[in-house]
Amino acid sequence: MFATTADLIQLVPGIEDHNVSDWDAELTQAESDVVRQLKADWWNKTQGMDKILRNPFALSFDPSKLTPAQWTKATVYLAMSRYILPKLSNWRPEGDAFREQIDFYKELYATEIAETLAAGVDYDFNSDGNVDKAEVITTETTRLYR
Repeated sequence: MFATTADLIQLVPGIEDHNVSDWDAELTQAESDVVRQLKADWWNKTQGMDKILRNPFALSFDPSKLTPAQWTKATVYLAMSRYILPKLSNWRPEGDAFREQIDFYKELYATEIAETLAAGVDYDFNSDGNVDKAEVITTETTRLYR
């Protein structure tokens, strides 16, 4: 699991004040979304068919080969914007603090994903339990993806 309720409480002080003690279901949903985005925006771009032919370790994408700690912040930020804050909002036409925070956490998520992809994704290609420098794969972009 990329993030737990304890991680959420650490990154979002005060979230425990809303009478919900367990956000693991929302964090699991967000993790699934992060994995889907990684597959689309990182794996498919860095391990396409031309690269698979050159890399004997490259097979199909396996999320268990990712380093979970590398995705904790992204998972928490995405959970906040897509699953947690919408549940806390009253959705009145005049708005509320939770709705205003949704955009804030969307931006944090986008920044976190972009910076992590640029710095390099830790992926244990050979399944030895260690990620060495050759297994840290960056994306090369010459245009801004949103």
